[in-house]
Amino acid sequence: MAMKPLIVAARYKYLLLVPFLVIMPIAIGLMLIAPQPKFTSSAKVWVNPPALLPSIPSSDPAYVSPAQNRANDLNELLATDSFSIGVAQRAGLAVDTQQAKDAAVIKVRTGTSVFAEGRHLVDVLHTDSSPTAAMKMTEALVGSFTDEVQAQTKKEIEQAVSFYTKQRQDNQSKLDEAQLAQQSYRPTSPTDSHITELAAAVTAAQLSVSTSAKALADAQQLSGSAGTQTVTTRDAPSLPTAAEPRKKTSLLIFPVVGLFLAISLSAGLYGLLLRTDNNIRVAEDLQALPGLLLLGTVPDVAKMKRRRWPRHFYRLALTSLGSTAQHVP
Repeated sequence: MAMKPLIVAARYKYLLLVPFLVIMPIAIGLMLIAPQPKFTSSAKVWVNPPALLPSIPSSDPAYVSPAQNRANDLNELLATDSFSIGVAQRAGLAVDTQQAKDAAVIKVRTGTSVFAEGRHLVDVLHTDSSPTAAMKMTEALVGSFTDEVQAQTKKEIEQAVSFYTKQRQDNQSKLDEAQLAQQSYRPTSPTDSHITELAAAVTAAQLSVSTSAKALADAQQLSGSAGTQTVTTRDAPSLPTAAEPRKKTSLLIFPVVGLFLAISLSAGLYGLLLRTDNNIRVAEDLQALPGLLLLGTVPDVAKMKRRRWPRHFYRLALTSLGSTAQHVP
């Protein structure tokens, strides 16, 4: 039985080569035409700390550095469809249908990379098969992010103005109450200690009013357009002139996958042929049939044509066959 798999493989060898002859040329063709050259456009953005950010302890995990926090903000914005669609529309992509919007969102997110470089620089990169499209997308990313940061900063400043205005009013009310209490109090003796307490309360209230008034003045000063410029472009998006070198692993992935696929199909076809092959090929196939007696076997002499047959070959063969038949019980 050990010879039958080899005989079947030799019998159908050309049929088993068909998966390799069909799949491997396709895989090699895909390797040559599929990987398009990629161009990367980059821009560097300078980020200042938020104008109203107080001195945050370094142990606070919410704030790492101006660049890192803004890079995190941009990556989070890219995860939203509205921001990605706005970037795509700014870059000139069609977003008139839902299918076009989905394709634009995928295009924006797939080729974009954002990371912090130092404390104040944020690198924005976009990769595309077209150098012009890569530069336009990078410009749209930087422009949309700058507008988003400025709008958010302006909103924070407006909230700060409202907060400090209310705080100053509350502190002024406390100061008025402290001054009224000090003026209306009648000391019982020249050494009355309550006079000192009232004076200290007035002084503390005056300090609170002064502090809140200064904070309000600073917030109002920042409410102008200059106060929102926390993000500025240092290196404008560049037009890439050279494509990125193709990696060897990306070149070999198609032939390797094609080879494994061809081997799998050929192995499956061989197993099917071996399982469904009912031809009598070896002596064991005759022994498996009921009612048949195996008297002997004759070797295949088809490949022995070039050899010289020994003398009285057929007589010896018949004698050997008869001797084998006599020993069968």
